[in-house]
Amino acid sequence: LKSVGKDSYAPVLQLVTLRALLSLHCNMPNIKFYQTDISSAYLTADVRKPTYISTPHGRTAPYGSKAILQALKALYGGDDSGRCFYDKYLNDHLMLEFQQIAGDECYLFILQDNKFIKILFHVDDNIVVTNDDSLMEWYLHEMSKKYTIKHNELKHFLGINITRTYQNKLALDQSIQIYKTLKEFIV
Repeated sequence: LKSVGKDSYAPVLQLVTLRALLSLHCNMPNIKFYQTDISSAYLTADVRKPTYISTPHGRTAPYGSKAILQALKALYGGDDSGRCFYDKYLNDHLMLEFQQIAGDECYLFILQDNKFIKILFHVDDNIVVTNDDSLMEWYLHEMSKKYTIKHNELKHFLGINITRTYQNKLALDQSIQIYKTLKEFIV
């Protein structure tokens, strides 16, 4: 998988922004925290530069088994696939009138009257914070026109377990991630 050109960097969230977003809203009982995941995210984005692939193993190309094909969609492992998806995902949100903050390119928000949605995303994984169910339903409906979205209550994100206590506090730990890492290195 090879693309021609430069500019393959795709922004990712800053963990300090994650901690700030969670701490800003954790004591507010009317706030809901969700996690969403975009299925086959890169395949939703067109490639920006000519990208060529060999015929996948086990497949026969129309022009022979060793044919080189031009990819039309971004593929996992592609030089600029992350950037292609980031640009599309950001543009889709800007078209819905979300705004991007200056300090973190992966933090988006929309404010309508006193209702809001705040999104912090890392490639295709998102934390969504909202104070209004109808605004959230609108958002999910609009995004489902372009993406297949898995949507759940926030429990974990990027290897961090997130638990909301009965006192409306959030507890963060990485015990599962630590366990997985230890299991890898212990025979």
